Amino acid sequence: MALLLVAGSVAAALTHRSSPPTWQGTLDDPAFHKPEFTLTDDTGHPYDLGQRTKGQLTLLYFGYTHCPDFCPITMDTISGALADLPGRPVTVVFVTTDPTRDTPAVLHKWLGNFNGTFVGLTGTPAQLAAAQKAAGVTVAIADKPDARGNYQVGHAASVLAYTPDNLQHLSYPFGTNQSDWVHDIPQILAQKSWNR
Repeated sequence: MALLLVAGSVAAALTHRSSPPTWQGTLDDPAFHKPEFTLTDDTGHPYDLGQRTKGQLTLLYFGYTHCPDFCPITMDTISGALADLPGRPVTVVFVTTDPTRDTPAVLHKWLGNFNGTFVGLTGTPAQLAAAQKAAGVTVAIADKPDARGNYQVGHAASVLAYTPDNLQHLSYPFGTNQSDWVHDIPQILAQKSWNR
């Protein structure tokens, strides 16, 4: 009887150990390569995404600082999750889709409201369109300005997660909550095959 109990415990442990992780994000299979582009960061310096984030868990998001909902909610949610996961090596890169209004200084101030380590990037309209295409997202389109010059920008709302192997294994749609990030980030960093 004792032998059967031990055998059952070993079998249960092996089954648990070999079961794949569950993800709150969408698993991209096959994974996509991290895009290669250089833009201007929120301190006014060139930022080569491929080189600066090589070997790091990188969360890439395309949006704009005048966004009324998706962008501030997404940045605040990620910021809250990282506060719950101190010491986890995660780089968050926010690429503007509104270069007319989002100067480096504007990006720096706006992102600082969420987390002082977040990186903001801008560039010419052509550079930003090329960056979005390289990342495989729909290129943003600005509405016609109203009488006061205000306008909104339609943009992709997913966060692209590039793991330390420089591949996008996961993406996260708008609505991903703080607990989803807290669940997934440690698992991403624990995936040996993604962290070589």
